[in-house]
Amino acid sequence: MHIPPPVPFTLAWIAQSLIVRKNRDTPVPVLSRAAGVAVGGVSLALMGGTVAQFRLGDTTIDPARPDRSSTLITTGPNRLTRNPIYLGFAGLLVAHALWRGSLTAALPVAGFVAAVTPQIEHEEDALMSRFGRAYARYVGRVPRWVSWR
Repeated sequence: MHIPPPVPFTLAWIAQSLIVRKNRDTPVPVLSRAAGVAVGGVSLALMGGTVAQFRLGDTTIDPARPDRSSTLITTGPNRLTRNPIYLGFAGLLVAHALWRGSLTAALPVAGFVAAVTPQIEHEEDALMSRFGRAYARYVGRVPRWVSWR
């Protein structure tokens, strides 16, 4: 069963909002707000850049139909992470937690990652079937999320 990525993202966002609801009168440090804006901006740029690369490659961005991929995109944001759109969604959740000044509000990010991992695995299987060795080489050099090297 495919769950569109915006669904777990929205549920995590709502969970974050409920977590911080009781502390909404607590002042949030300016640095936390600024970090939230920065992380949010980078996340949106990552997602937008990815969509642009997929459009240039004339391939699908539909996670429900990875079998429709016509081109293996390994440039742009995809040279840094195999899942830049999912990473962008996670980044937006981190940005939201920073904006709200709540470390606890970052907890739903883990729930989001857990919720989308089966979809990512499905996409990886489809891409491996479609692109074979080229995809295997890509997997060998580009991390699923981020590299700490």
